[in-house]
Amino acid sequence: MRPQRPHSAPTLPSRGRALPRRATLALLAILVTMLAGCGGDSNAPTATPAETPLPATDVPAATTPTNPPLPSIPDPATPVSFQVVASGFTEPTLLTHAGDGSGRIFVAEKPGRIRTLDGGMFLDISDRVINTGLQGNARELGLLGLAFHPQFATNGYFYVHYNDLAGDTVISRFQVGPDGVGDPGSEKVLLTVDQPEDHFNGGTVIFGPDGYLYIALGSGGSAPEVLANSQDLGSLLGKILRIDVDSGDPYAIPPDNPYVNNPGARPEIWVYGLRNPWRISFDPATGDAYIAEPGQFAWEWVHFQSAEPNGVPPGGVNYGWPIYEGFECFEAETCEPPPDYQPPIFAYPRGQDGGCVIIGGSVYRGAALPTLQGAYFYSDFCSAVVYIAWRDAAGQWQTATLLDLDGLVSSFGTDEAGELYILDISQGLIYQMVPA
Repeated sequence: MRPQRPHSAPTLPSRGRALPRRATLALLAILVTMLAGCGGDSNAPTATPAETPLPATDVPAATTPTNPPLPSIPDPATPVSFQVVASGFTEPTLLTHAGDGSGRIFVAEKPGRIRTLDGGMFLDISDRVINTGLQGNARELGLLGLAFHPQFATNGYFYVHYNDLAGDTVISRFQVGPDGVGDPGSEKVLLTVDQPEDHFNGGTVIFGPDGYLYIALGSGGSAPEVLANSQDLGSLLGKILRIDVDSGDPYAIPPDNPYVNNPGARPEIWVYGLRNPWRISFDPATGDAYIAEPGQFAWEWVHFQSAEPNGVPPGGVNYGWPIYEGFECFEAETCEPPPDYQPPIFAYPRGQDGGCVIIGGSVYRGAALPTLQGAYFYSDFCSAVVYIAWRDAAGQWQTATLLDLDGLVSSFGTDEAGELYILDISQGLIYQMVPA
C-alpha cells in the first residue's frame, strides 16, 4: 500500500536570514545530498568487520515505556509553526537530550563537536573526526550520531558515531569529567568498521526500550560489489546492530539477538537489508521502531517495526535492499522476496516537492500540540518539506504535508518533554515546533 500524495501546507512566515525555499540549481549541484549520493568508486574494496566480542554475561532489564496513554489519531490539519530557537551552529547533524532531568539539549556538529543549545562546548573531538564540509563525495563523513546512556545521571557515559581521519566508522564511549562536560581523553572505542567508500555510512546510535544500544550502518557505498553487503549476514554494513554496552569488553551480544546461533553471521546484527539508515527512532510511548531509507534512483521510504507486548520491537527482519527499492524491484523486472522480507509502510517518489533524500524522523509525544501526538515526522534534505505519517482507524498508513521550511534539513530531535526540533545543516539553525 502506498500513501496518497500529501496535501498542500500552510505557508511559514518569513524569517529574514533564511535562504529561499528552493535552493538554486548551483547550490544543489554542490551540496546535492549528504546522505544518499549515488556516486562512488566502483573498484572499492570489501569492508572488513571488526573482531567479534565476548558473548553476553548480563542482560539489562527491558523497560516498558511509561509515557502518557496513547492519544487519538493525529490531526494533520493542526496549525503549526517552526521557530528558530538557536543559530550559529556548524553543520548540525543531530539534536538530543541526556534524560537526566537537567533540561539540557545537545547538538552534534559534523566537524566533530557537541554543543549545548545555548552554544556552550560539551565535547570537542574534531582532532580525530574527518572534516569534509558539504562539498564533494565525502560530504557524508563526520560526527553523525550521539546517544546518552540511560543511567547518564549516575555514570556520565555517552556514545558517538563518527568517521575517523581515514573515513572509517568508529563507535565510541565517552564520559563527563569533573567539570560536567565531556572528557575527550575518556574515549573507549567499542567498534570500528572499515568503509569501502566515502558515503552510505548510516549514522544513528540510540538506546532502545530494552536498554541496549542500536547502531545504524549503511551499505558502505554504491558500487555494484558493495551493494551485496546489505544482504550478507557476515558483514556489518547495511544493518542495524544491537549490543549490550553494560556487559563484556568492549561490549557483549544480547542472547536474544536473532543471528547469535547462525554460523557465519555477525551476532551483533538486529535487522538487515538496509541501504543507508541515517536516522532511526523509537516511539517513546510504544517502543515501535521507525527506519527512514533513501533510495538509489526512484523512491524514498520508511520501515516500521511494531513493538511486542514487552515494549521492544523484535529483530530478524530483512528489509530487502538491494533487491527492492521501496516497493519496486531494483534494476530488475521481477523480484523474489528474500527470507524474512518485510516491505516499507510507505514510500514517495524521488523529486516529489523537489526532494532528493528522505530525512527521518521522530514520533511526537510532547504536550504543546496534543492533536499531533503519535504522528511520525519526517522531511527531505533538498526540499525541507515537513511531513507526518500515522495509522488511521482502519490501521492503514496515511501521510500529509504540514509545512515548508527553508534551507537543508539534516535531522529531527526531541527534548526531555518530547517537544520536536528540526536542524538546518546549511544555515546552522535549530527550529522548534510550536502552535501556529
